[in-house]
Amino acid sequence: LDLHTIAKTEEGVEFRPARIAIGGTIYEDFPFKAECGFGSELEYNDVFIGAQNIPYVGRARVGRYKEFGSLDELTSDNDTMFIERALPNVFAPGRHIGLGVDNSFFNDRMTVGVGVFKDADDFGFNANDDYAFTGRVTGLPCRSEDGENLVHLGIWGSVRSTDDDNFRVRQRPEIHLAPRFIDTFDDIGAIDGMSLFGAEVGMTHGRVSAMGEFIMQMLDREAGSDATFWGAYGQVGVFLTDDHRGYKAGDGIFDRVTPKKNVQIGGDGMGAWEVAFRYSHLDLDDGGVNAGTQDDITVGLNLFLNSNLRWRLNYVQAWVEH
Repeated sequence: LDLHTIAKTEEGVEFRPARIAIGGTIYEDFPFKAECGFGSELEYNDVFIGAQNIPYVGRARVGRYKEFGSLDELTSDNDTMFIERALPNVFAPGRHIGLGVDNSFFNDRMTVGVGVFKDADDFGFNANDDYAFTGRVTGLPCRSEDGENLVHLGIWGSVRSTDDDNFRVRQRPEIHLAPRFIDTFDDIGAIDGMSLFGAEVGMTHGRVSAMGEFIMQMLDREAGSDATFWGAYGQVGVFLTDDHRGYKAGDGIFDRVTPKKNVQIGGDGMGAWEVAFRYSHLDLDDGGVNAGTQDDITVGLNLFLNSNLRWRLNYVQAWVEH
């Protein structure tokens, strides 16, 4: 018997996100960043210092920043195709305190990043002994000289010594104000560890760009059967103007859009217009855990007035089954 949940939520308004940051590079070799987010509450985002141009190593960073996992997660909020990330992003490691190194090879056609991280809350504090070892490899098997046409492939994984007496996974539709309709509640119980695996693909071809990912979360439970949850998404964007989506080859992620004709008051520039579509799926049913599945379809319209300012409109339809 499938129980379909129908829920009505209240209207709401929020800053999503609101941040203030300072960063730069000291004497060409030592990058740093300090960024805080504020809205409903204050939190640390990126707070790190590093070194670059290290022979045979490339770049090293220590502090709080995003682990090497998930193309969707690593792409900046400023450069994502939609307002919110896809459903499987619930599995992405996100920001934690750690030490990592990364480098690019073969004229930026390949990137490798590895690090050891410690789980921490939004203020960087942590009271347990959980550690994670995370790594990511990406490649560009095809790339044109102008960078407007390329194919991106990548894999990543993480082994985490998570010791949690009541581990929980939950996710909302791709609207941040919506409730978390699928939720494991107390069904998982205690876990001794967790592993993550992700595979990613992306491409740009002139005005068209696309990306997709498959992510698995494997839980080592203390009682009952081990559980494996998974999710996947695919998205595509098409520019109505003669523009294209950027790509940061040295990091293996998508970059900002720079319109060929910026919008100017009293001018004839119309910026860059993009229509986008995404389908995503999340499955939290396995090993005796029946938290449900969810499918989302998101349709978006993006207007890039210039490389630093854009308007986004999203419509999300979600189907939830418990």
